[in-house]
Amino acid sequence: MRYAAAIESAMIERLKADRGFAGLLTKNPLHPHWQNEFWTFSVSYHTQRRWKT
Repeated sequence: MRYAAAIESAMIERLKADRGFAGLLTKNPLHPHWQNEFWTFSVSYHTQRRWKT
């Protein structure tokens, strides 16, 4: 493990990479940790007309 860590450290230094990179490229949208609530509001026709003028 120390050998692999040394190689990784050398590559990070050589490539001037971000040491804080966690190695995760994507999030799994189906995992419960990433379930978000979206708060939206509806805009009435009257309100939309007022914004355009």
